[in-house]
Amino acid sequence: MSETRRAVVTFYQTKYAFLDTVLKRFRRYASKIGAEMVEINLDDSKNVFLDKFFHVGTLQYERCIVLDVDILIRSDAPDLFSIVPEDSVGAYDEGSSFFLSTRTETKDVDVRYQAYRHLIEWCGFDPSALSGKYSFSSPMRYYNLGVVVYNREAMDLHNSLTQEQVSRLNKYKGWNCVEQTLFSYLVLNSGIKTFHLPACFNQLPCNKCADYLKTSFFSHYAGLGDGKGAYIVEDDRVWSEQEL
Repeated sequence: MSETRRAVVTFYQTKYAFLDTVLKRFRRYASKIGAEMVEINLDDSKNVFLDKFFHVGTLQYERCIVLDVDILIRSDAPDLFSIVPEDSVGAYDEGSSFFLSTRTETKDVDVRYQAYRHLIEWCGFDPSALSGKYSFSSPMRYYNLGVVVYNREAMDLHNSLTQEQVSRLNKYKGWNCVEQTLFSYLVLNSGIKTFHLPACFNQLPCNKCADYLKTSFFSHYAGLGDGKGAYIVEDDRVWSEQEL
């Protein structure tokens, strides 16, 4: 039986001053867990988030860990391939944690829910899947794409949209987390098994979690705007001084 082809994948733009800082950690992690390192340049992209979404479906691997580029990985981070079962897709269920965020109120969760519903209807999907069995509200299943452990079945979901849906999606001017909303819907609607990654594998400092560097294997700097680079460089220094 042939060995399963596995990769750590990231999509990047060279405009980021912190790029070398994160990539050295990604490469070290890939080497540590025995996976190929794949770095995909999106400098020419007009929509980085959607291009990333559709590119995932073209990856020629059985399993992938796909990472946003604004992430630091500690040197002692365990192998996610050994944690997430092969028949499952692994992701952090950010939606079920919205109420736990120190910044999020009930009204904000409802605004997000309505934004998700609007996108799903815009793409021509059945919005009834957002209640009952496939519920975004109780709990609000919504997966953050910063760190995702894919199997082949989950990667193929990224290519499952019709040409009409893709065309409509490219014209969408609403909610800015389009790719995460689509992924969450497609996973829930497909019935693919999900493994909910603990927050330590996709810790978001923007949620103001206390001592996040002490409780993170993967620290994800989304939500910090243009100032994220300073956080990444400083946190890399802190971990490096601790040989982490």
